[in-house]
Amino acid sequence: ALGLYVPPPMTIEQYARLQGLSEDTLNNQVKRGYVPTIKVGKRRLINTFALAISCIEPNQTITTKE
Repeated sequence: ALGLYVPPPMTIEQYARLQGLSEDTLNNQVKRGYVPTIKVGKRRLINTFALAISCIEPNQTITTKE
């Protein structure tokens, strides 16, 4: 085990506030595929697990599938 704490998936609003970004900026990053998301029901959430893995393994490519 990596001993890594990964927060649960977050809404665009929550993650934008946490990172000090506007929701518009974060939405644009999501649309460009820079920030991975998952869809839960009708909601699109930031995939914090994929982000954490990309920080640990710099050569890991994050892909977002619709």
